[in-house]
Amino acid sequence: MIPETARFVVGLLALVLDASLVAACARAIASRLPGETSGLDRGLTRLLLGLGLLTASVQLLGVIGWLHPPGLLGLHAALALVLQAWKAPRVPLGIGAWRTWVAEPGTLPIVLAFLVPYGFVLASMWFRPAMAADHLGYHLQAAVRWIQDGHVREYLPLASAAYFPMNGEILSTWLLIWTHDDTAGSLLNLLLYPAVLAAFVRLGRLVRIPDALAFAAGVLFLLTPGLFWTQAGTNKVDLYATFLLLLATSWILEIERGTGGRRELVLAGIAVGLSVGVKYTSLLHGGALALAACWAASRGDPRRLGERRLLRVLLALSVFASATAAFAGYWYGRNLIRTGNPVYPFAVSIGDRPMLPGALKTSGRSPLLTIGEDPEPARQLVREGASGRILSLGLLLIVPGILVA
Repeated sequence: MIPETARFVVGLLALVLDASLVAACARAIASRLPGETSGLDRGLTRLLLGLGLLTASVQLLGVIGWLHPPGLLGLHAALALVLQAWKAPRVPLGIGAWRTWVAEPGTLPIVLAFLVPYGFVLASMWFRPAMAADHLGYHLQAAVRWIQDGHVREYLPLASAAYFPMNGEILSTWLLIWTHDDTAGSLLNLLLYPAVLAAFVRLGRLVRIPDALAFAAGVLFLLTPGLFWTQAGTNKVDLYATFLLLLATSWILEIERGTGGRRELVLAGIAVGLSVGVKYTSLLHGGALALAACWAASRGDPRRLGERRLLRVLLALSVFASATAAFAGYWYGRNLIRTGNPVYPFAVSIGDRPMLPGALKTSGRSPLLTIGEDPEPARQLVREGASGRILSLGLLLIVPGILVA
């Protein structure tokens, strides 16, 4: 009988190996994209491509019923071998610029001020795992039932939350499937804090705001009391969707200014597609960004996007539609086939005339307050041992090195 801690260590090593394969794939794809980029942009591009690759691969294996660690390792290894055949040049992230950035006046105090609440989140994860009501009610339950079944399907057939888009839960499933440890499942939360700050800094540079002020804006956003306290113990799908929308906004702004082209258009489309697959509310933001991308493409540099304005607009529409279908289409298509409403459980009406049936209206109390599902299946699978938290902390120190390499 293999001790539980030994099984956890083996799962942790497998997670590191799989993360390395995904990082290699993302680096190979990013290096083949045209255009010169800064170190910050290269890092965010690789992160976005890695998230997209993980979402697509976990969802694909889950739909066909092969959602198991060997299937994930095999798929990612095969992709890495194929992509390495491109023989793309290795481009470093330029981490040395980080020291120069921190040395700028006003930046270091803001960074230190942010580390205090960030440290609180780290400590709370190890001494009080992410077990908020919505986390136990449907975030964690989705991942647990998918892992148990090896299949991505409705985990609560009679509950409204079963029909929500779940790209965030897809990533939690990937983290949990290796170790069955709640802390490993929360690593995504820790990644999102610096990722959101980096997205704020990138957007700030485009509008010529000093890095220190852009970083401060990101800190203030992350520490908004309602966001910080209500999401400290749950799967941070709101932060994930916001991070993606911030990235899409910055790339669309580059296109409008003539410094971005097809590369930025594709990346913005991927970010919006992933975001629409995280939350229903991203449909509104993503639709607005798609229109903004069309407008930006019409005003962009013809040398980067094409000579004809109409073709540039059609290119933007096709990129956003294709990315949304690829990264979010499964959730909306499933709902359409099974309920006749792609945004089920929300009912859609024009005035007083119902257009799409649903279990809920778009106003009133949130149904998540009254689901009351039994969290026992989640507790049965997910461990909360101290050894798991300590070893997950070690993983937390390894993963950034994988992404930077």
